[in-house]
Amino acid sequence: MVLPAGGQVDTSDPDAWEFPVGTKFFKEFVRDGVRVETRLNQRNADGWAAASYLWNEDAGDAQRLTDAVTDATGTQHDVPSAQECLACHGGRGNFSLGFSATQLPVAVRAELFDDGVLTAAVTTDLQLDAPAREGLGTLHGNCAHCHNGERDAQEQSTTCYAPPVEDDDPPLNFTLPSDLSAVEDAPILQTGRFQLGRVGDSQVLTRMSTRILNGEEPSMPPLGTELVDDTGVAAVEAFIAALPAEQRD
Repeated sequence: MVLPAGGQVDTSDPDAWEFPVGTKFFKEFVRDGVRVETRLNQRNADGWAAASYLWNEDAGDAQRLTDAVTDATGTQHDVPSAQECLACHGGRGNFSLGFSATQLPVAVRAELFDDGVLTAAVTTDLQLDAPAREGLGTLHGNCAHCHNGERDAQEQSTTCYAPPVEDDDPPLNFTLPSDLSAVEDAPILQTGRFQLGRVGDSQVLTRMSTRILNGEEPSMPPLGTELVDDTGVAAVEAFIAALPAEQRD
């Protein structure tokens, strides 16, 4: 992350950090030792802009793309289109995925505050046992940017999944508040239609455990992923298994 000169991240709301105009987030992707792609998210006066840059074969220069590229630079890495970037990042008001109180350890937040990066010290922390912390954390990190109560936070956001059915009241919400202390208060357990299900028949686990990117029931997440996250699947499975029966059914 690069902040403009004198800029700070407004952390007065622990779960909705605000980034100053001029903020830039970079993420670089290397596959099989090949430098393939660098992504940029930039905060402008009228919102956020997203771009992917494809490196040439000697990694000496990169070209900005608008369309997706499959198996880029002779690797198995796929570069998303600009529209696909918005499909995930556009579901959050601050556009950033990962730089938040929920996903940064307390010690890291304290260091950032001491360095003047954050406007307020954010000391909230999850008071959950390991299965709930890891399982809900996996769902938050992989699902909450699409499945949350404020999906249309960005005007330019698009959806990469079917609209909620009429019975979703409230809608699916995998968001994990940074100060959650009781697992039964997790938003995903408050939704009207959705149930996590038993380990053997959980739709969440079924979607996470496959990579079928087309069809009426695509894998989750449907974008930006090529391999099953076995560690994440195991974390969600352990979380579901630890829930009381009434919360699994």
